[in-house]
Amino acid sequence: LAARLFLLTIPEEIPDTLEGQAVYWKKHYNTPLGKGTARKFVKANSPEVKG
Repeated sequence: LAARLFLLTIPEEIPDTLEGQAVYWKKHYNTPLGKGTARKFVKANSPEVKG
């Protein structure tokens, strides 16, 4: 919930595609200093992983 509330403060809309969401997440939430990568985001959130 806290993450979603934080993202509401960003005027840029959340993209529809998983790849777009990964880039958005890295740019706005994880930041360049964070350990996460867009590639890891996609891998962790792909439909194959979610089952």
